[in-house]
Formats: sequence, structure tokens, C-alpha cells
Amino acid sequence: MSARLDVSAYAARIGQTFRLGFQDGSTLAIVLVEVQDLGTRPTPAGPLSSYSLRFSSPGETRFAPQGTYRVEHDELEPQDIFLVPMGPDAIGMRYEAIFN
Repeated sequence: MSARLDVSAYAARIGQTFRLGFQDGSTLAIVLVEVQDLGTRPTPAGPLSSYSLRFSSPGETRFAPQGTYRVEHDELEPQDIFLVPMGPDAIGMRYEAIFN
């Protein structure tokens, strides 16, 4: 697993498409729609950024259940992220990840 990214790595990519990878090798396109900076907390290795990410899967009919997925973006290292479905809206299914 690669190192956890800082909130700024995601904040600069709002509106961009990420790929959520399934174990069977297929992917689901998800768009980063919101980044919420939750501040930092002290750790023995130094301050750690806390934040939440919200994604949407516009136009997709495939649903990803709650779980850990490999999430990829063309400009970032792949990350294993625990995603929670938040339910559908007018655009598509919404997902959230919280890094605390």
C-alpha cells in the first residue's frame, strides 16, 4: 500500500475522474465532487491531515458495495480506499471516504 496522500492532492482534482478497481479487474468511473478538510491531528511521525472525499458515479448502472477498493487517477499513485455508498442522487450513486 502506498503512503496516504495529503488533502491538497485531492483538493486540486475536484471534478476529475478516478477509476475504482474491482477484484475481477473491471473498473467503475467515479468523479471527485467534494473534498472537506477536517484539519490535522498529531501523530508520532508528525501532523496527519484528516479529510473526507465524496465521489459520484454519473450515468453508471453498476454499484460498488461498501468496501476497500484500489482507486486510481492518472496523476496520483494508486490508493486503497475504504468507500461507503451514500445512496443515489439525480446524477448517480454517491460514495464517501474519510481519512482520520
